[in-house]
Amino acid sequence: YVRNRVDPRTKTLIFSDRLTVSRTIELYRQFHGRCQLAFGIGTNLTNDLGYEPLQIVIKMVRCNGQPVAKLSDTPSKNM
Repeated sequence: YVRNRVDPRTKTLIFSDRLTVSRTIELYRQFHGRCQLAFGIGTNLTNDLGYEPLQIVIKMVRCNGQPVAKLSDTPSKNM
C-alpha cells in the first residue's frame, strides 16, 4: 500500500476462515487502527449443537461494482 500511495486505513480486511472468538480478538489486536476490520465468525459461533456443520461457502466476487480478492491460508480456497 505504501509503495502505491494507498492509505490502508481506507481498506477493509474481512477475516472469516475457521474463526474462533479468541482468534478474532488476536486479529483485532494486531490490525486495529491499521485498517478497517470485519469478521465472519459463522460456524464456530452458531454451530454449538454438537452436529457436524454443513460445508457451505459463499464467496464474494464484487462489492459496490468493484472486483474483490479472497486470500486464504488454504491455497485451494484462493480465487
